[in-house]
This record gives sequence, structure tokens and C-alpha cells, in this order.
Amino acid sequence: MSIPSNILTAVHAGKLTPSAMTEWVQGEGPSPAEVSKVLNIAKLTEPRTNLGWAVVGGKIVAYPGLPNSPGTPQEAPIANLPGVSNLNDFLSRLVGGNVWLRIAEVMAGLILVWIGLNALTRGTAAGATIDSAKNTAKKGFALAAVA
Repeated sequence: MSIPSNILTAVHAGKLTPSAMTEWVQGEGPSPAEVSKVLNIAKLTEPRTNLGWAVVGGKIVAYPGLPNSPGTPQEAPIANLPGVSNLNDFLSRLVGGNVWLRIAEVMAGLILVWIGLNALTRGTAAGATIDSAKNTAKKGFALAAVA
């Protein structure tokens, strides 16, 4: 079996729709290699195209939850992404109270280090260099604000 000419013409023009892809896959029952070839051409012609189908482990599967895709397959490629659970874990830790306590501790420590360095360098050659750098930075910010 070969890929129909209307499917090839549409995919090369970047105009293959998810509904046309679904009709072809469900109607004619193409091989996984043929579907993979069409999907690869679609990615080259229009990288953001999502036709609602994929080839996973040698099987043709529909992406769950997309318009024009039939049902949810047993092997959904999106469910196997490791980053989704990591992102969920990161966000759940971010809203925890201990994170903000640690952030406050770090900020307090940085302020104390800054106060100590400021006291040590005041009136020395290092302090004069720091003051010179501060003045130059202030002039740069003033010029950037005008421009």
C-alpha cells in the first residue's frame, strides 16, 4: 500500500488537516512506516503542525485530548515525558513554607555579608575603588534612563 496522492500533496503544501489525517488512518489503515513518513514531512513543512497522530513503538496511536483524534490510546506519548512529574514536584515545593524560610535566611545572610564588607572597606583603597565603580554605574544608569 502506498500513501494516497491527496495526502502527499496536502502534506507537502503544509495544508494537511488533523481531520484528513484521521480519515486516512482510520479508513485505509496505513502502515506505521507510511504514517511516520507523512508526520516527518509535516514537521519539515510546518513545524508547529499537530496532526493528532504519532508512531510509538511501531504502533500508530492518537494523541489524547486533541481535537479530531479518536479516543485515548493505551500508550500515550505525552504521558511518558519525565519532565511533567518533575515540574509538578518543583511547583509543589515552591509553594511550601520551608522554601520561603530558606530564601529569607539567605537574604539575611547576604545583607550581613554586605554590611561586614562595607565596614571593612570604608576608608581604604578598596573602598575608594568601590565608590568609583558605584559612581560610574550611577552615571551609566542615568544615561540609559535618558536614552
